[in-house]
Order: sequence, then C-alpha cells, then structure tokens
Amino acid sequence: MRRTSVRRAVSRFGVVAAALAMTGTLAVPSANAQDTTEPAPTATEQPTEQPPPPAATTPVDVPPTTPVETPTEQPTTPPTEPVPTTPVEPVPSTENPPVQPPEPTPPVVIPVPGAQEPVPNKPAPAAQTTTAAIKADVSVSVTFDKTRITPSDTVGVTLKLTNKSAVPANGVRLDYSGKLVPSREISPFLRPWGEGIGAGATRTINLTARVDDVENGKVDLTFTAIVPDGDANPADNTATASAEVDVAPTGHFGGLVYLDSDSDGVPDPNEGSQSVLVRVKGADGSTVERYPGPNGRFDFLDLPKGRYTVSYTGTDSRMRITGVTGSATEALYISGDAYADIRVRVWVDTTTSLTAQLTFDKTRYTAGAAVKATLILTNRHPRALTGLSLACHPQGLGTSAAWGDLRPGTGGVTLAGNSTVAYTIEDIVPADAANTGYVVADCDIATQQEPTIMVSVLAEAQVDGVLGGGSGLIYLVEDGENWLLPDVTVRLRDRATGRIVATTTSDEDGNVNFSGVPVGVYAILADGPIRFDTPLGSPLLFPITAPSGGRLYLPVVLDWEHEGQYPDVQADVRLDKAEYLTSDEVRATITIRNNGDAPATGVRVAFEQATAVSLRVVDRGGLPVEQGITLAPGETREFVVTGFANPAASAPVVVEGTVAVDGADYDRSNNAFRANATVTYATGDYTGVVYLDLDGDRVVDPGEGLPNVMVTASASAGNWFMDRMTDSEGRFSFAGVPATRYAVIYGAPGDDVEIVGESGQGNKDYVVVTSAGYDASIRAVQVLNKQLDASVTFDRATYHPGDTAQFTFTFTNKSSKELTGVGVRGMRADGDFQAQSHWEPIGPGQPGLTLAPGATKTVTVTGTIPARLGRVLIGVMVVADGYSTSTGTVDISATAEVVAVPGQPVDSGAVTPGTKQPAVQGGVTPRGTSGTTGGGLADTGASVIGLGWFGFVALVLGAGAVLSTRRRQHLA
Repeated sequence: MRRTSVRRAVSRFGVVAAALAMTGTLAVPSANAQDTTEPAPTATEQPTEQPPPPAATTPVDVPPTTPVETPTEQPTTPPTEPVPTTPVEPVPSTENPPVQPPEPTPPVVIPVPGAQEPVPNKPAPAAQTTTAAIKADVSVSVTFDKTRITPSDTVGVTLKLTNKSAVPANGVRLDYSGKLVPSREISPFLRPWGEGIGAGATRTINLTARVDDVENGKVDLTFTAIVPDGDANPADNTATASAEVDVAPTGHFGGLVYLDSDSDGVPDPNEGSQSVLVRVKGADGSTVERYPGPNGRFDFLDLPKGRYTVSYTGTDSRMRITGVTGSATEALYISGDAYADIRVRVWVDTTTSLTAQLTFDKTRYTAGAAVKATLILTNRHPRALTGLSLACHPQGLGTSAAWGDLRPGTGGVTLAGNSTVAYTIEDIVPADAANTGYVVADCDIATQQEPTIMVSVLAEAQVDGVLGGGSGLIYLVEDGENWLLPDVTVRLRDRATGRIVATTTSDEDGNVNFSGVPVGVYAILADGPIRFDTPLGSPLLFPITAPSGGRLYLPVVLDWEHEGQYPDVQADVRLDKAEYLTSDEVRATITIRNNGDAPATGVRVAFEQATAVSLRVVDRGGLPVEQGITLAPGETREFVVTGFANPAASAPVVVEGTVAVDGADYDRSNNAFRANATVTYATGDYTGVVYLDLDGDRVVDPGEGLPNVMVTASASAGNWFMDRMTDSEGRFSFAGVPATRYAVIYGAPGDDVEIVGESGQGNKDYVVVTSAGYDASIRAVQVLNKQLDASVTFDRATYHPGDTAQFTFTFTNKSSKELTGVGVRGMRADGDFQAQSHWEPIGPGQPGLTLAPGATKTVTVTGTIPARLGRVLIGVMVVADGYSTSTGTVDISATAEVVAVPGQPVDSGAVTPGTKQPAVQGGVTPRGTSGTTGGGLADTGASVIGLGWFGFVALVLGAGAVLSTRRRQHLA
C-alpha cells in the first residue's frame, strides 16, 4: 500500500493499532499468545472514491516491527500524493523519558538451494610422490559360549575383528544374519561411517544373542566385515557360528504380570496385576489374547512350536511395560517350557502422575481482604510422592506462613499413591495489590523424590484499587515507514466482565491518554479496519497503574477482513453450593457471553470429565457440545448442567471446560471456565424387592417376591459396579456402598414376565443412595399375550360406502387369575377405524371387561364404512390392568371389502378413515367408467365435442383481434 492508500484508510476509518514496547511499563500480549507475528490479511477491494486526507499523518521512527502485507488493489480515482514531510521521532515525555528502541536485528542470510558459496583462492599444493595403494586385511571370527541351547537361552557371543595388514582399516562396517538376534554392543560398526581398526590391531566384542527362529533344530549367526577401501583378502571377511536347539512339538507360554509399585524391578506379594492384555500372534497370522487372572498369572497352553510376536497392552496410557526382551512387543520362539514362567513388569510413567489445580474463592477482592486458595493435588502413581512443595513468584501469594508445609524448606508434604488431596489456604491480599489491580499466585510444584515430576499452577483475581492512568503512541507500519494515526477511537475492556471501562481518541500526533481508570490490566481495542499487532485470540494488554507509567508504543496492522469487529466469547461457571455430600446432585450454571462487536458462530463447549475430581455429568442441560450455537454481540446464554461428584475420590468436585468458536475470537484467554466445591464422602445401604404384581395394586403382597432376578447397579461417578441376585422372597441388599447416583438394570425373570421398574419405563431405573439408605420396590408384570387371547371380526365380508358395520370383539382369559380393565386402544398405522370412547365398555376411558380365569366374553360395537372402494381394516391393541404395553402386547385386526353402489360415484383413492365423500353435483353418473370418478365431465349440459368446437372458434376470433390491433398501431 502506498502512502496515499494508508492515508485513505486512516481518514476513512479512523484507523488504530496495538502495541508492544513502552517506556517505563510494557504492554504485554496475553498469556496464551504463542507468536508475536500475525499472518497478513487477505487483500480486499479498495474504495473507488478517495476520501479527504487526515489532518496530520506523519511518518515517525518507532521500534522496528515485522512488515505487514496490505491490500494492493488501488482505487479507480488516482489519489493525490501528500506533501512530502520529514520523518520525525516521537517527542519523549520530560517526566518519564522513553526507553530507546532496540537496534534492528541484522539481516539473516538464508542459503538458496543450488547456489554455490564463493571459494577463496588458495595456493596450489606442492607436488607429491604417488605410490601404489596398500589395502587393509580384516579377518572375522565368531564363537558361541555353548553348543546346545534352549529357545529361551541367552547365548554368549565372542566376535573378533583383526586387521592383519600394516595400514589402518578405516570405516569398517558389520553386517549380520541368522536365526539369532545379537545385542547392540556392535553398534559402532553398524553406523554408516563404520569404525576404524588400527594396523595389526584386533577388536574383540563380547555380546549376547537370543533365539529369533529355529531351522532344522539349529540356530546360527553370521558376521561379515565390509571394508570401504577394499580388502586384501575378502575370503576371511565372513564367519559363522551355530548351535543345536532343544525343540518340542508344542510350547507353553505363561508368566506373571506385576505392577512394580515400589520400583524395585522384582515382583512382590500382592503386586500381581490384571491390567495388561497379553496377545500372542503366530507366523500364520493366528492370534490368541487374554487378560491375566486375579493374581496376575496368564497361560497359553499347547501352542504349536514356532516364532510368535507377543505384545503387552496396558489399560492405562501412562503404563510402561517390559517383557522378556525389555520391550512391550517382542518376537519369541515358543517351544516346550522355555517361556512358561516369564515376568512382565508394569509401572506408571511418573512424569505424568502428578496433576495440580489452584483456585481462589472469588474473582475480585479489595486490598487487605481475606482470600481462600484451594490447591488440589492428584497422584496417579501407585507409589507415594514425598517432599512436595511450592516455589511461588515472590510478588504474589504462596510464600507466607499461611501456606504451611507447602513452602520450600519445610520438608514438603506427602501424597499417597493413587490419591487426591485438597489443601485450603487462607491468606491476605497484599496492600500494594491496590496499585496493580490484581492478586496472583504463580507457583511450581515439585518433589524431592523425583526431579522430573513438576507441574505449574496459576490463580489470579482482580483487586479494587485506586484510580490510575496510562498513555501510548499509535502508529501503522507500512512500506518501511511508521505512520502516526490521529483521530483513532481506542477502548479499554475489562477482561473479566467484558465491560468497556474507558474510551479515548488519539490526538494529531497519535498519542492516547487514559486517566481516572481503576488500576488493572485491560484488553485494548481500536475502531476501524485495524487491530493491535498481536495474534488473534491474544489481545494486547494495556496496564493502568498508579502513578501512571511511561508511554507505550502501540503498533497496529490493517485488518480489512474484520473491519475492527470481532466476537469475544467469555465463559463462567458457578455452583449452587460450596459444599456437597457425594449423594448430592451438583448443579453448575455455565454462562457464555459474547463481549465482542460481531456475532460468534459455532460456539460449543468441550467439557472436562477425564480426571478423578471431574463432575460426572448426568444432564448437560442443552449445553452445545456437538452442535454449535450463534451468539449475537452482547448476547448471554446460560445452561444448567447437573451431575454427581466422584464418590471414590476424597477431594472436591471440579467443573471445568473450554468454549470454542468458529473463526476469529478476539480474546481466547477468557474461554475457559472452572469452579470447585468441597465434597464429603458418605455411604449408605441400597436395598429392595423385585415383585410380580399379580393383583395390579402396585403394592408388594405376600408371595409376590420374584427370586433369582439379577440386579446390577453402576455409578458413573467413580466407576462403581456391583450386582446381586434376589433371594427366595425377591429381596436384595447392597450394604455400605458409596452414597451417589446409580443406574440399575434388572435381568429378565422369564418369558411371560416383564419388569417395569420403579419408574414404569422398563427394566432400567436411576436411584440416588444417601446416607439414610434407599429401599426400592421394583414392580414386574405378566406379559399380556401369555395370558389373553383376543380377536375382532366384521359382521359382513363386503360393504357399500357409508354403511354401518358391526365389529365383534372376543376376549378369552388363558391365565389362572382374574383379568380386569380389558379393553382396546389406538389404531394401526394402515387402519381405518380408531378405537372410540363410546365403545362401551372397552373403548378409551371405559372401565373395561373383567374376565375370570378361563372366561370368554364378546363385545359388539359399530362404525361407519368410509366413502371409498377397496379394502378397509380395523386394527387395535388390547390392554388390561397391570400389564405393560411396551412388550408382549396383543394386537388384533380384521378386513373387509368396500364395493360401489350401482349408479353412485365414490372415490377410489385413500380418504380420511371414518369420513364420507361429498355427493357428486348434478346427481347423474359422470361420463366415463361406471362407478368411478375418472373419465367424464360433470353433468352441465355440455359435451366434450361441443366444448372442443367452442374452444377452436374462440381461438380464431382471438387471433384475429390481435392482428387487427397490431395493424392499427402500425398505421398510426
């Protein structure tokens, strides 16, 4: 962009831009900024009419920045070139002299592919005497420490490389082959550039090898030396050793999987683990796999002898596993009992075993106020972590005596294996936080036990303080020059609330000044097709201090795509309580707000549920997870998410997640939400009875208990799983289980019985067990189609449209107990007759029939045949008191034919069931096929031929009228 286009953009939009270095105080990108250079915007069409130039647009020397590509398309009206001006430097404040900008970085020379570097002139070397080349002579020998082995033996190998010549053998490399796999002691000779052997020298390498495969009862190993400069006697460059192997027709592969919780490399009592899947794959591709038993033991018997690929896969991604060869995948030749009792070691990667979270109880404080910090530490390793302590930034919280043994030099705290502990610290907001506007705890957590284990935590909140100020200089970097931007509207946005706290306009020299603003760090925004020069999602942060600091340099870049309008999505969460029992329902209200100037599209939430302290969600409350939503500027949406805490974790419950949007988001640092509350562990008894409601009174009566029904309860919070079989009276009991919400399912008690559960919705219920316990009455009913026969018939086989038909229903009780409330409901999808409420006593709303055991009753009702031809169908469902309609229903149906009345037209198409067609006008059968509605005209006294002649005459007369009109117009 030329200077004129820069001026045009500035004057048209009041352009403004964002910044980096400052005098006395620095403007800093937000914490999640990863890069300081924003990709250049896509060129957009420039206005075709040139606006007047600004009052003052002066090039100025400012700190160097990365040039930004700008739109190159020029307006159709040639712009007037500005009067040349002399670049000037910004005038420093006399009160706070500015820091001199750093010198530009020297250019880096990047090599161009294909280019050659200049070669300096060198004197020609002196002539040398040439002699015949002498080749090295390398010989190889290899021996085993035993001549007979088993498939699991480790073979000792002695390899000797001797240079028998008087010249060095340079770059000697080794190649090997055979049925044994050597260890890596030969690795120097496996490198592409090899290894040297001095004149007359011998290199002896002692290594080990293991059986990879067996051929004809033998194994061998061959080494070949490769001498790049040639060998005087290649015949002795290769050597082979072999041994016999004891082989059985089949093999037994088995052993112990143990979780090495004390990291001593030896299986101890109670370390057997079932957490590894052992998979054995043969050379033919056949595969068998299984998990170890309760003591960690696994066995594969009678495997055909041969080479197998064995792999060990843990149930946790943090698990590290080693087998026979020290790897989680290995090749073994299985034969006999060679590998019948191996050891598979499992341990947890400690570098990811420690997690930490630090939060404050409020988002805003006053100086000197009490602040409650909650630190949650989780050790996912089975071994305890000792000596855990914090190292916090001295200008924040975390160093006072309130932090107890968490401070450095106190010995630290111990975190038991596989545990989560919450620490509550009550501290005071420092008095000088009123001058900065925030309080922070920025800490690293480490253990003396293992230096590789370290995590960082950060908590911050705003502090109401004094009023302060700040100033800056806005400029646009273009074509190697820095253009001061006057008349740019600049705003400061509170990142916590989204509220604009101050607005000002740059003066003719690009200066902006804020005063009387609460101290703090704000996101700075500018109006127009520009933005401050930081990556999108990481806004420039503008500090307001007391007293006011020095002037900030605020570089901007053009952003035609967004025209200064960006969405800015912010997320928050609040819990309905500060403390919960494990049996309490947790209600989290998640608020998503668009603080920006443009719509936010594709707004969706990634909800964290992977940690031990995460909320186990039961109902998302419409939270947009898969399908995003759109938020208009200023729009706020709230979603209530419900769930339960993990009853197995003695720690707070944490609700956390992140909001994402499609496209640009001005500030992504406020997209995350998090809240936590204290949870008290509780237990309770879950008891109940499964009963067959024989009399339909929904009350457990003597003798109604159903035995041998499996009741399975599982809690997603904590992955708690348990099952019980009902006793002879239908009762079950789970004593002292974690108090939380359970999903309960019931096994099928028989083909003729259906469990409808407490909810009445089927064989699955949800119950919440509290410390007071929960006693359930789980209702089952007999399936009706095993107890009742039913049918329906028409009184005739054929009808005319509009006839009255009689439907006869027959019901027979096949059971040994009385059936009540027997009636009919609904209509089949392809039926013509809906069950009617006036069908006494079996219709909807009617009391129904009472049938004694073995009894049969009939009921006759009437209905009107629809006004169409063809088949008609009645289809309904039979119901009875105490029986579910979800399974085992009794559906009955019957059909009849509708034929035409001679001389009366009817509709042969589908009509609404139970309705009549309107009578044909004129009362005379239409021309066409008798008894149908197609092929004729209504009786109007006109014939088809008469209408045809009438149409032809009308067409001729109309055409003549048109031609006559056109002629008159032409003559006129």
